[in-house]
Amino acid sequence: KSENYHDALLGALLYKDAQPRNAATPWRDIADRLDAARLRGELDDFSAQEMMWLATLFEERWKRLEIREQARERYPDDPRLLRIIARTYERMGSNKKALEAGAIFEKLVQDHPDYLPGVLELADYWQDRGFSQRALELLERYRTPQNIRIGDYASALIRALETVERSQEAEQLRAELSDSHANTFNLAWHDTENLIVQRKLDDALALIRTYRTRHPWSVSWMMKEVEVLRAKGDLDGALAILEERTALTPYHVSTLKKQADLLVL
Repeated sequence: KSENYHDALLGALLYKDAQPRNAATPWRDIADRLDAARLRGELDDFSAQEMMWLATLFEERWKRLEIREQARERYPDDPRLLRIIARTYERMGSNKKALEAGAIFEKLVQDHPDYLPGVLELADYWQDRGFSQRALELLERYRTPQNIRIGDYASALIRALETVERSQEAEQLRAELSDSHANTFNLAWHDTENLIVQRKLDDALALIRTYRTRHPWSVSWMMKEVEVLRAKGDLDGALAILEERTALTPYHVSTLKKQADLLVL
């Protein structure tokens, strides 16, 4: 029945993570039934996120792309979906598809300027095609104290600096980040763990949220907040954070497992 398709999808994802190599596992049959329902138009209430999850159940690249492109027709402005489709186009080995990928990345940055993964994808796209100065100019427009603490952004910026022969700046930035991030993270994490051990959960939560504000893309701090909220009995709050994590890493099945654990408590 169509009302069970959402649960079937979640079940298939969890089965797949548990037994990814076993050809006889039930998740493969579930995936095929869900795909048949999709072709019959019975998954029209699936969200963009669910369509992206559905695509991961198939090994064939053409099938994953087919599902994502259908989702794009329904959700043409979803930045995560656009990013995944563009990355697929980029890897297909076709000049035409590579150009389409570039156009999607550019539109992604134009329409969603606050979506940093899109900015990084466009910078990598230009960098890989020899437009290093253009990539650097884009990255420098997004150089903020907050973004510079994000590992993927910092790595992309260092790479661009090195490519345009600004190696001294790249080395200086690498050294600064290595020292400041490691020391700050380790001390804050140690303090948080101590507060949790002492059952000072409100204090721990306040500290976690302070560092999450400074490092908004840090999965470590995000999952630490889930841990503390769960310990406090705030399951709704913990689920909200897990949904936020899912938005950042849509295929991270361990997050789904944590969500499932909370839902069955």
